[in-house]
Formats: sequence, C-alpha cells, structure tokens
Amino acid sequence: MHIDEIREKVADKLSSAEEMMSWIDLLQDTSPGHYGIEDVDVDVSAKDIWVDVPKREFSFKNASISFSARLGASSDEHGYDDNFTKTVTGQGKFDFSDGSKDVTLMELSINENIELYEEE
Repeated sequence: MHIDEIREKVADKLSSAEEMMSWIDLLQDTSPGHYGIEDVDVDVSAKDIWVDVPKREFSFKNASISFSARLGASSDEHGYDDNFTKTVTGQGKFDFSDGSKDVTLMELSINENIELYEEE
C-alpha cells in the first residue's frame, strides 16, 4: 500500500462510525463540562495527515469536529442542547489489517483542551 493510500484510509477511519466512541471519549473533558455528547461528525482531509509507516504512527491537523453537547442539566426541564464545531490537531497509532489492504486505528488523541464557548 502506498503512503497516499494509507493517509486516505486513516482519514476515512477518523471520520467513520467505528471511531465515534473514541471521539466521544476525547470530548468528555470539555469546559464547561456537559451531560452528554451526541451527533458527532468528523471531517479531516488526507492532505492534512502525516504517517510514519515504520512506527505505525500518524498525526493530523485541521480536523473539524461537529457535535451536540447537553448543558446546564441532564433533565429536559433544566438543560439544553447546543451545537459546536471545533478544529483540532492530534495523533495516534495504526496497524495494518485485512492482509495489509486496510488500516485499523489503535490509539487516538488530540492536542487541544476543548473550550466550548471560546471563539476560534
């Protein structure tokens, strides 16, 4: 598999439904805190991904994460949902799968502390 194919596959995996739980876990420590995250959508271009094939590591920039956070309280009466879009950078590890025709993300982290009401 060529490096551009690996970058494209990592980009696809970062945006895939199978990685949504990883993104939700990364969004647990927002400021202010929240009572739940829903409707996560991630968009990152393969051109913004760098891979180190021998180390099976990747890094990315300009990943756009859109999500809904439950704020104020968990109840419908006292809480409310608000939508956010944040741009993040990060890194992770991958491994080859399916006879080296695909990749599986093994680790994922972001560099930013997510401030929900901070202007970007």
